[in-house]
Amino acid sequence: MRKSYYYVVAAMFMTMSFSGCSSEEDDIDDKEGICLSFRLLNERGEETTTFNKGENIFFDLEIVNNCDTTMVYTLEEWNERVVQSGVNKNGADLFLPSSDDNIIFCVYDKDGKMIGVPYSGMFCNFSLQTWMTIDSHSTYHLRCKWKETGKYDDVTYPLCGCSDLPDLPLGEYQVSFSIEYRKKANGPKSKFHTAAFNYKFTVE
Repeated sequence: MRKSYYYVVAAMFMTMSFSGCSSEEDDIDDKEGICLSFRLLNERGEETTTFNKGENIFFDLEIVNNCDTTMVYTLEEWNERVVQSGVNKNGADLFLPSSDDNIIFCVYDKDGKMIGVPYSGMFCNFSLQTWMTIDSHSTYHLRCKWKETGKYDDVTYPLCGCSDLPDLPLGEYQVSFSIEYRKKANGPKSKFHTAAFNYKFTVE
């Protein structure tokens, strides 16, 4: 009985690792709430878990707002600014991770040692913008790439620039991070939930 329980929990975690779609106690289903998914893409725009040495790696977080209201996302420490601005009286609906132990798109080796992140910052200082909105019934892709190519459209705001990191050596890696989000945009009774992503990939 105990083994069966652990298998069920493990299966649930694996599902959460790749998506964080909504289905909550306030009757929000996948087609009505906020939905998150993450993937890695090769230079041809194809999702993959295997890259050739020297090949560029594209990071893609998809945020789908299926709600009837605009959603807001920011860093958790800036949430009060969202409230004070009046853009969303209930505060932000999603917090991008920025703590030292939880960094969006952070790459680790197979032993859990941090390798680096593929961007140089978030919410760049020159913009003076500390939150973003996603219209109702629309989708936004938060994207960046491992190596700079000169095509700036491959990096979407609020991520800023590329870290211009060296090629990853042959080996096994994983992208690990988690995101706190509310399943109903601007919902005063909608609680925050965690979408955990642990995307393993190989350079060969």
